[in-house]
Amino acid sequence: MNPALKPEKSMLPHRSRSRRPGDRQPPADPLLLALTEQIGAACAGLAVQAPASRLRSLADLRAALDEVADEALRQAMRQARGEGWSLRRIAAYAGCSHEQVRQMLQDGPR
Repeated sequence: MNPALKPEKSMLPHRSRSRRPGDRQPPADPLLLALTEQIGAACAGLAVQAPASRLRSLADLRAALDEVADEALRQAMRQARGEGWSLRRIAAYAGCSHEQVRQMLQDGPR
């Protein structure tokens, strides 16, 4: 492997093993932090809804965010691949396996 293409350990993103919402560190990027706060405020605003309506709204929000984030991630993966990055390097930065990267690149846009 070309040493220039291999990320240093300090450059790799920290992967949190925990999936519990309270265990995740806040985003370091100011834009992501602002978006996270806005989404949190929107979710808090749904607290006045009846449980069925609130659950449906939150499920719809999650699906919409997943769709947008997955497509943005797929585009970033394509860009990195176009710049010569290996599947394993992309996976290290994206926080997934190289096989998941391969699958996302094969799937194309949804």
